[in-house]
Amino acid sequence: MNDLTTLLERSHITRPRHQTPAEFSDSLSFLPNEAYHTIRRLTQIFYSIRFGRQELPVEEQKDLESTVQNLEPILQNQLAL
Repeated sequence: MNDLTTLLERSHITRPRHQTPAEFSDSLSFLPNEAYHTIRRLTQIFYSIRFGRQELPVEEQKDLESTVQNLEPILQNQLAL
């Protein structure tokens, strides 16, 4: 989740302290659909790990890191508009 937060901050998108991660991800509906739905999915995974005490296998961790990296060009294109 830190990688995602850092990526969003580089795109000048920050979570206000009063919002939960879920509320914040809901508020990003202005992003392209692919980015918005990916961020929502990542947030749900974060919740299941953080509060559901689920373990994330190393392979899935790598997949999630790759997913976050794939968001970068989408967010950069959004800023260029």
